[in-house]
Amino acid sequence: MKNRDIVILRKIMDHCGQVEGACDMFDNAYDVFVANPVFQNACCMCILQIGGLCKLIL
Repeated sequence: MKNRDIVILRKIMDHCGQVEGACDMFDNAYDVFVANPVFQNACCMCILQIGGLCKLIL
């Protein structure tokens, strides 16, 4: 595995951790997620970043 891929995978893991942190902050409550755009944006931005990074892995 190339060093570049390792860096990308670490960034992906960091974003996954941020999603987990947001879920913990809002007590993993689906009803809060549906009603709270801040929670939604926190999760969705990380998911978009993960998608973009996945395209870079060779």
